[in-house]
Amino acid sequence: MSNGKQQFNIYLPAELVRRVKHASVDANQSLSTFVEEPIRYTTDVDAAIRFYRALGLDSGPVSRPGSWAELPATAGMLAIHKGGNEDTGRCELAFAADEPLSVVAQRLRDAGFEPEAIVDENYGQSVRVRDPDGVWVQINANDHELYT
Repeated sequence: MSNGKQQFNIYLPAELVRRVKHASVDANQSLSTFVEEPIRYTTDVDAAIRFYRALGLDSGPVSRPGSWAELPATAGMLAIHKGGNEDTGRCELAFAADEPLSVVAQRLRDAGFEPEAIVDENYGQSVRVRDPDGVWVQINANDHELYT
């Protein structure tokens, strides 16, 4: 195992695997490097950039035709969430805030996005907002003292 990485095998639909492989080639990255980045597909890259910048992600490289943009963050992880049968296979974007959610919510409003009210959760607080394509995104303020 090099650079602290370990192999993890997962079975995915063949069409999804093809799309990810082709996207890694288009991004000029190895597949193993490429899958370390979540990809959000959108019909309006500029609006998506404005939205995720308002969430606090940084500006990164943008392809010349504007069909690809990278917005780096300080860190990332994959969370596994138990759901009912209707949730099986569903993915959702969630970010951990390193600043008060009220600041994030105001920045979203200033950028033209209306978040829901901040709510208390069993792990801290969260706020949800729809991205430019209408997909829900959740921002969490984790209180690790509430974890077991």
